[in-house]
Amino acid sequence: MILVGQAALAASLVLLGLAFGAGVGAWMGRPGRLEAGRRFILAASASIACAIFSLAYLFLIPDFRVSSVREGASGQFSPLYLVAALWSGQSGSLLLWCFFEALLASVAAWRCRLRIPERAQAVLIACLGLSIAWKAAVLLFSCDPFSVIPGVPPSDAPGLNPLLRHPLVLVHPPSLLLGLASSSLPWAFMMAGVSGDRFEIWRSWVRPWALFSFLTLGLGNLLGMLWSYDVLGWGGYWGWDPVENSSLFPFLVAAVLIHAVGRKRVLRSRGHAVAASIALMELSLAATAATRSGVLASVHSFGEGSSGSLILGLMTAAGAASLLAIGFFRRVESGRADEGRAIDDDVRPSPRSLRMLMTIGQWFIWAVLLLVMTLTLLPLLGRMMSGRALDAGPDVYQTLLWPTIPVWAILLIAPFFIRYLSRKGNMAGIAILGHAGATLMMVGFVSTLYTVEKEALLDQGKSLTIGSWSVKLLGLEESPGPVSEKVVATLEVRRKGMSSQRAAPSMEYYASWPGDGIPRPSIVRGFSEDLFTAFGGVEEGWAALKLVSRPFTSLVWIGGVLVLVAMSLLMIPYLAPAVSWNRATGIALAVGAAVFGVCMIDPKIGFLSLSAAAAAVGIYCFVYALVRLIMEGEIGGRVRPC
Repeated sequence: MILVGQAALAASLVLLGLAFGAGVGAWMGRPGRLEAGRRFILAASASIACAIFSLAYLFLIPDFRVSSVREGASGQFSPLYLVAALWSGQSGSLLLWCFFEALLASVAAWRCRLRIPERAQAVLIACLGLSIAWKAAVLLFSCDPFSVIPGVPPSDAPGLNPLLRHPLVLVHPPSLLLGLASSSLPWAFMMAGVSGDRFEIWRSWVRPWALFSFLTLGLGNLLGMLWSYDVLGWGGYWGWDPVENSSLFPFLVAAVLIHAVGRKRVLRSRGHAVAASIALMELSLAATAATRSGVLASVHSFGEGSSGSLILGLMTAAGAASLLAIGFFRRVESGRADEGRAIDDDVRPSPRSLRMLMTIGQWFIWAVLLLVMTLTLLPLLGRMMSGRALDAGPDVYQTLLWPTIPVWAILLIAPFFIRYLSRKGNMAGIAILGHAGATLMMVGFVSTLYTVEKEALLDQGKSLTIGSWSVKLLGLEESPGPVSEKVVATLEVRRKGMSSQRAAPSMEYYASWPGDGIPRPSIVRGFSEDLFTAFGGVEEGWAALKLVSRPFTSLVWIGGVLVLVAMSLLMIPYLAPAVSWNRATGIALAVGAAVFGVCMIDPKIGFLSLSAAAAAVGIYCFVYALVRLIMEGEIGGRVRPC
């Protein structure tokens, strides 16, 4: 399977290069290459799928000859954690990102074949082919996930970092990587749109992909916050870590983009839309480069490596190509009659106050983004200018960002009174739902001002108070296990006017990860207040406890879910036409269900089947594309019927 995976990656790079060439050829006036370009994209997607399923099989065995497997897998893991270890490493996560982007590119190339002009389709295929090909090249030449470590492999390995051994590792990294992968689609559609005479028409093409990026990036960040709150022992959900911030950047840009392309009645937001489409891809690349280059110190970083520099190269090339393409393609006549005019003449223009509010909101998000970027890059800027790193801790972020809370509140609430409450319809209701969720999240963020923390040494049977909570230590218990040993502190937690509850924070010690142990916090949740408890070990017979009382943390999770629900509802009109219960869809669903069932029974056989099926699909699409090129006369001259 090692050779199969490496061959599939190499084949995907060749196929993506052919897709790029076919797209360029179709744009230059050879439309016969357009269908071939789509088929090359499909073949490349199948080839990358074959590679990732092969790697998953190597993790499930596990084959410790492979470096990525040795770094993350362990013979003591369940199959689910073995698969999750695939995207917990540097090369595996980049391969998953490449797979997601290829899959989304295939969907986009296939769905747009009858919806946008052929010239724009050619630019779309060329841009997507180039973007994915660059990442495939990084995988092949910089961080090969199938690289073999010479020598005799060990019989077992330490496995994942204990902090990653949590159910959220199954969903948080894939959802965030899916959001980062989807960021190239709005950029590619923007490049396709500016290649035509009607510069503004691409907004309708990019709208569903902007919503999808916002949805998946929001889901990834929300799950990351929940992971930090539940797993890490510091009592918060956002620590302003450089890598955390880098995942926030594209989310903020996606917020600008969905408002810019969602305005159907005026064209004055197209500058924000173009800038956001470019920045969304650029900052997504910067986010993954930050975790792979070692430039910014972070607990989430993979360490130093050349893959981050290569991704920064793609970031530079994509930005330069975007600016050159806009300057080359855009042909705006002076005194254009329809400048700023509404496209939909049958729809009443938006109120001027709403246009002004949305424009102010977009500029405000850009300003907040620039501020957070500056603080995140402060250590790097300090080393470049003065030779020493300057650090901006959480206090600096909070001091500079708290004054923006009133502006956020106005921008989130004011549209209710300007437009949404005066209009009827499903879209207005969904907009209200999304803004209401964001408002609840903002209230939850502001409530952190009233957080109370206390660290104390407590003897068995003794109590202490923190805020409205009373905490009593009932006892300490050692709990040995097959992989680790736990020391559990059993606490009786009582809040005024409520019955008592139990909390059981622990300290876990892993033989394969020597050190001081991993704290496992326990949280007593409530609608109006949470009590976070963490056990720091035993000091001279006393239990070291950290207690954090956080009011209205539940509003952060409730508001986040409401925002995601609103985005999902906005996606339905774009997804519904794609659900076609014809024969091909039925066969695909039946085969998918069968393979899923096999994976549940025997994951190794299931992933072998998936790898073989993906390889077969890739070969079929490649052969079909070559035959199509020959029949269209693109290779070897035109073939005429007898």
